Amino acid sequence: MLLETFSGMTLKMIDVFERHHVGKRYLRSNYKDALKSLEAKGSITASPPAQNRRRNTFADNILIEFP
Repeated sequence: MLLETFSGMTLKMIDVFERHHVGKRYLRSNYKDALKSLEAKGSITASPPAQNRRRNTFADNILIEFP
């Protein structure tokens, strides 16, 4: 769902959450988990990349590039 909604965009994690969660029953932690999974699969690019962040984190200010 996120890949379709934000296709071709680059946004901070918090912006993805704020634009997408309205009217849905998802928490910020759900978005962080989904984005970590998409990054691990190579479906999105995050800056800084996972290897340059603390383990298992996805801070609000991480930039996400959706293909």
